[in-house]
Amino acid sequence: MSGEDFKRTVDIWEKKVLQMSVASNLSSKKMLKTLGEATLGYIGLLDMILREAAIRALKKGLQKIDLETLKEVTGEYR
Repeated sequence: MSGEDFKRTVDIWEKKVLQMSVASNLSSKKMLKTLGEATLGYIGLLDMILREAAIRALKKGLQKIDLETLKEVTGEYR
């Protein structure tokens, strides 16, 4: 998956799967770039990374996934 399909999928995952109390804006350029590089467009990897990032964000006391946490998780999948 790539381009607009990838962006749409990330947006759906954020809203329908993760359902965090505050929007993480995962479809922003920096977040999408980080996710795209780590997942190469594979939905299974996207799911694992986003779930882990959400869990870590919550453990840190955050209400959303921040770029730092996302990069921390994606770094472990490379």
